[in-house]
Amino acid sequence: MAKETVYRYSLRTVSNCWLGEVMLTDSKEFFAMTDWGNFNYCWSTQEDIRKFILHLDEDYFSSKITLKTAE
Repeated sequence: MAKETVYRYSLRTVSNCWLGEVMLTDSKEFFAMTDWGNFNYCWSTQEDIRKFILHLDEDYFSSKITLKTAE
């Protein structure tokens, strides 16, 4: 089994309060555990996930990680 690299980022406020943990994987997966909930998504891009995610439109990104409910 091939090893996979996982990039882990701790998110904190200026006063060092915990906001969340974000993990990005070589499999193009995004995972976030935050004060506002847990979120995840997987893309099928050839680009490095760290570069790819930086160029996403905020509305597009939000639409991928939030739960949509029928009205």
